[in-house]
Amino acid sequence: MSDLYLFVADMTGVGGLETLIIKVVDELIRRKRRVVTFGPEGEISQLLHASVARIPNFDAGAVCREIRSLYGDPPLEITIVSMHPWGLVRAALLNRALRRCGYGVRGFHLVSHSRAFFFDTRAPAMRRILRRAFFRSPRASSYFMNVAARDAHQAFWKTDVSDYPVLTLPLASPSEMWTPFDGPGLRVVSVGRLVPFKGYNRAAPQVVRSLRDAGIDISWDIWGDGPDRDLIEADIQRIGIEQWLCLRGALPYEEFDRTVAGHDLFVGMGTALLEAGRMGMPAITAVEATTDETYGFLHQTPLDSVGDRVPGAPTRDLQDVIRAFARLSGNEIEAIGKACRESALERSSSVAQVADAMESAQSWRLDESDNGWLRIASAILALQGFRRALTGRPS
Repeated sequence: MSDLYLFVADMTGVGGLETLIIKVVDELIRRKRRVVTFGPEGEISQLLHASVARIPNFDAGAVCREIRSLYGDPPLEITIVSMHPWGLVRAALLNRALRRCGYGVRGFHLVSHSRAFFFDTRAPAMRRILRRAFFRSPRASSYFMNVAARDAHQAFWKTDVSDYPVLTLPLASPSEMWTPFDGPGLRVVSVGRLVPFKGYNRAAPQVVRSLRDAGIDISWDIWGDGPDRDLIEADIQRIGIEQWLCLRGALPYEEFDRTVAGHDLFVGMGTALLEAGRMGMPAITAVEATTDETYGFLHQTPLDSVGDRVPGAPTRDLQDVIRAFARLSGNEIEAIGKACRESALERSSSVAQVADAMESAQSWRLDESDNGWLRIASAILALQGFRRALTGRPS
């Protein structure tokens, strides 16, 4: 067990990854562990426990000085926690810097997306860096979020990773439970980043238009922000559904349960899908990187998926599923909500289990053979930081 837990994370977003970090940090603080965050801060950083020390810039050279000023000289054993591929690369650079300062280092990494290490870059050199970082992290404490994620990486890398452990996404207890609404209309809600692989957001304008033209009184609130916002807003205006489809912006994590519970149906994927399901709410699982495919409701989704593409698994049209839901009786809707809750609990872990895994993280040692790729990685990250400074956007 380490003396200190160092989370490598960009906290400028308001997504599932950032809220997961908030929950796990709270659990570690409850266990009287010391926690430091390393990386840019955003609005969600305000939810971090007051005792959490923060190093707001990705500067590996400054970390030893900061930790020494906070906690004194070595010996001190540090567990570096990462949940994003480039976070793992930064963690490897931190590892080298901390060991040179005399600190012991353990490593914990969670692969938090089914295509995490290859979906956001087509550059072969960058993919090689990410692959190298993964296979140089501690095998016993490098986790995949589900079997689908492990299988997808194994197929892409053409390397056996079947002995790597799985740690499903954790859920906290909901602050309130969903209850059916007796009023008129079908109120749909989605929460998540507006990015291309969450294509159901792009589909929403046409779905609303078609269903309303078919006589279904549907409205849809979409919470989140991202690069697809302008595209979706343009479609809303073009189709003429401003009255029934609203882009609400980022949703503060602490308001998730209350906001989502005020609707009849959730559409989405990932952590938000599980959190809606755990409230007993009917939740449709959208399939990643498609605009109109779904597995149906959460309890009809392959067990190793929360929207991840599972080869061979049948899918249905999103509009058809919503249309069928609109015709169900109150008892049928309640039964679906109950089934979604049971499914959410079945396919998730607890925050305590994730904290347990972090406390069991393995020693992480790099050697001289790692110097080459670490130098390249450092140069890539420096370039990304320069681009971010110029554009004001994540690189």
